[in-house]
Amino acid sequence: MMGPILGIILLLLALAPLPASAFRPVRGPIVLATHDLAPYGSYDEFGRFNGLAVGVVRAALRRMGVDCVIRVVPWKRAQELVRHDQADGFFAAAPNRERDAYALFSEPIAEQEYAWYLRADSPLDPRSPDFRDKALVSSFLGANMNLVLVRSGYHVARAQPENTRDLLKMLEAGRLDAVMANRLVMDRILRDMGQEDRVRASPFTHTPLGVYFSKDFIARNPGFLKEFNARVREVRGAESAAPGAGQFRR
Repeated sequence: MMGPILGIILLLLALAPLPASAFRPVRGPIVLATHDLAPYGSYDEFGRFNGLAVGVVRAALRRMGVDCVIRVVPWKRAQELVRHDQADGFFAAAPNRERDAYALFSEPIAEQEYAWYLRADSPLDPRSPDFRDKALVSSFLGANMNLVLVRSGYHVARAQPENTRDLLKMLEAGRLDAVMANRLVMDRILRDMGQEDRVRASPFTHTPLGVYFSKDFIARNPGFLKEFNARVREVRGAESAAPGAGQFRR
């Protein structure tokens, strides 16, 4: 039989507040915004949305027992939904100061390589000292790559498309001298369109991709981010150990 003192201690422990870092189950599904960007997330022939980043996010949340609704919208809108508290997070995003102002970056869920793309017959060289001043360049609307270009002093076009495929069309039409894109994404588009010989690529840099969770969401759910990060590490660790895991990595 439990003594009265032990019973009081257990009751006090049950009523005591959890530490700020402890994970509390989330009520209802969380809402995450993303965009259609193969191979990180895209629709298959059956209308199912999946991909490299989507799979990691869903697997991590599944291990946490958290349901998720994924909204697929243009990339700039995905970020605005979180900024205005209409979604709990957005992915797959590279870290930058603007996003840090209203959201918190997670453990990386995927990797990406930024690369320059030019028409095959272009005489320009991104490594040349005068490229920064001579070339009219761009990336797609809302991309972190645009911030990199602006801050680095490149001549960035005012008109920007909503996605990588339309960015390629602007390059081929001669409206841009060079574009910066995620190499995994652009290479797949070129391969699917049979246009690999019409452009050439020049490596730029690597950067991680993660989920940005709104600061308001994290404030309402203490410990969530720490738990999510731990589960992401588990999922990516399991993927790395699987046969053929490196086929999409650069």
